[in-house]
Amino acid sequence: MSWLDRVSAAVFGPPLSAPAEAVLLEGILDTVGNYDPDSSLTDTQMGSGGVRRLTQSPRDLSPLVQERMLEIAYSLYDRDAVAKRVLELTRDYILGEGVIVEATDKAEDAQHAVQACVDTFWTDPVNHLDRRLHQWVLELGLAGELIPLVTVNPVDGSVRLGTCDPGRIEAVLTDPHNGEIVTDIVLKSVAGAERGRLKVIRYDDDPRSPAYGRLVGVQTDRQGKILDTYQDGDTTHEYVGQCFYWRVNAVTGAKRGRSDLLSIADWIDAIDQMLMNEVDRSALMKNFIWDVSMEGANDAAIDAYLAKTGPPKPGAIRAHNEKMTWTAVAPDLKAIDAKAHLDIFYGHVAIGAGLPKTWLAVTEDSNRATAATLSEPAFKKLASRQKIVLALIAELVTFTLDQAELHTSLPRRANTPGRTLPEPWAVSVNAPDMVTSDVAKLAGALREVGQGLFAALESKIIDLQVGQQVFALIARSLGAEIDLDEMRERLDKAEKEQAERDAALPAPAPAPMTRGTLPTPTIKMPNGVAEARRNGY
Repeated sequence: MSWLDRVSAAVFGPPLSAPAEAVLLEGILDTVGNYDPDSSLTDTQMGSGGVRRLTQSPRDLSPLVQERMLEIAYSLYDRDAVAKRVLELTRDYILGEGVIVEATDKAEDAQHAVQACVDTFWTDPVNHLDRRLHQWVLELGLAGELIPLVTVNPVDGSVRLGTCDPGRIEAVLTDPHNGEIVTDIVLKSVAGAERGRLKVIRYDDDPRSPAYGRLVGVQTDRQGKILDTYQDGDTTHEYVGQCFYWRVNAVTGAKRGRSDLLSIADWIDAIDQMLMNEVDRSALMKNFIWDVSMEGANDAAIDAYLAKTGPPKPGAIRAHNEKMTWTAVAPDLKAIDAKAHLDIFYGHVAIGAGLPKTWLAVTEDSNRATAATLSEPAFKKLASRQKIVLALIAELVTFTLDQAELHTSLPRRANTPGRTLPEPWAVSVNAPDMVTSDVAKLAGALREVGQGLFAALESKIIDLQVGQQVFALIARSLGAEIDLDEMRERLDKAEKEQAERDAALPAPAPAPMTRGTLPTPTIKMPNGVAEARRNGY
């Protein structure tokens, strides 16, 4: 076979040495290993984009379906009024006039320091959370996921926020020992940005770490350069940043969230198409033609008449004999009334969105009383989502305070008694009530309850403590925050102070007895004498 070697050397060059051949073979294998021959196939052709990987959770959508869901959700929000209404109603009821974060530490100095840190973070010109939260809550329902990017000032620990498009997610990585803990977000390469990873912020669970029990992300040096790395095969890479990863509508075992519009997207689109068809139908219903009957006329006479006569103008005079008849003919499309169908579609969308039909401007079969009753399940659903949103905000505020503490901008907290974990921050996150209370009705109920409690106390059916508990429970419905223990302490203190003031007062001196102030003696006389005196005797 020496002649073949000579021909091969003449065409391809001299044969490679063993090490060079091994390097070339390794490169070819790497190229073949990264090549996906099914990437260009469609979903119906069982392309790789439409199937689930062996390492992917069976509760997640396939990557192609996940991307398609995001595109449909964004498209519906942009062009469809019903989808926009569903998402914005949820956002508006959850946030209302805005969220209030208050430091509640009993130590006044600590309270002022924590509140100042929260206010600085909240009103930062980049963060501007009063405005950004409304956008975040809407996008959380729109995409089912929210990825706030976080940067920490390496000097004072101040936090600034950004946002990552959920469409950039290539994969969500979880802790191998606990699938509920998300560790990394793998980002796709797009124009202007390379493929990389974000480290998801979570609690430090290493008892030897100075940040134990606190929310942490990537470690940086004094210049802000990221020090944390990860392994991708045999290559070591640096993280491109850190983030929170929040999701909704994700069942156990699913790594990705799902849009609020996923289950109702087709029905919203059907409503849109039906309304457009009704617009076309309305235009056709307004069209008509003139039908002219000419008795005994042949085709030539009809053609000559049409050439001479056009359609009559408004206000024109038309004359003909008894052998000609003019009739305006409108199209009879035999189309059924679409109102019933639209009502069915709106009802289905309302069921999927968890909202009453009356909130979607469908009010034909309801009145004020039924509308109030139908709203109760919606408020329960919205309260559940509001609780999730407030917990996410509390996590964001906790991370801000933890970073300020780790960078010595706030004093280090003491540990929880008996443990090495730090005491939780005394901070409350509150949102306005979604349901407006009927103040007049509640005030009347409070008055009646007060009267009933007073009567019960007088008759000794209940004691004072039970009466205070019942009254405080009713007063809370009016928005009054009553701490019974503090109230009782104040009442006891006020009673003791009043008793001390009364005891300190000098005893009143007896009034001097004068003639004018002497009591007039009462003399009882027989009835006859009294009668004689009345008569002037």
